[in-house]
Amino acid sequence: KNYREKSVDVVCYDELSSFEPDVEKEGSPTLLGDKRIEGSVWPKSIRGSTPKIKGSCQIEKAANESAHFMRFYVPCPHCGEEQYLKFGDDASPFGLKWEKNKPESVFYLCEHHGCVIHQSELDQSNGRWICENTGMWTRDGLMFFSARGDEIPPPRSITFHIWTAYSPFTTWVQIVYDWLDALKDPNGLKTFVNTTLGET
Repeated sequence: KNYREKSVDVVCYDELSSFEPDVEKEGSPTLLGDKRIEGSVWPKSIRGSTPKIKGSCQIEKAANESAHFMRFYVPCPHCGEEQYLKFGDDASPFGLKWEKNKPESVFYLCEHHGCVIHQSELDQSNGRWICENTGMWTRDGLMFFSARGDEIPPPRSITFHIWTAYSPFTTWVQIVYDWLDALKDPNGLKTFVNTTLGET
């Protein structure tokens, strides 16, 4: 809570969306916290969180302040075209799909050529983070490249967005079960969007 008398090189805001917007009536937690890294040669301000309510969410605000919104693109194991994973819905011609009442049948439908991708086939080791706005990309967050492939200096600010479909700790089957459960609960959809999709 109290950021006074702490000079550091790195400030990490874990679960920023849960921070009070005004710390002890002194102002924004990120502005106060970032004051602590002003004297650092290599300052880093890292903000991570599960998002909450659209329009009043601090992680959403922080993400929108960056010129570079990065999503993790993976090549389709069948056609090789890159795409970032999307949940999809009944109207989407791509994304997670399953037979009615059979979450175990889930697969991912490639947005480029309609290839059927099973979770076990997806190789994330060949993925890369791509900015939709600028085309800038990186594989490791250390070296950055322009859309043409020229190495460029690291940007001052970056937003990385990722959601549960990429996690090695859950399955697409579980995501479908969570979705179906969310539809039964008045607050379930909000929880699913925030915690599974990582969106407000």
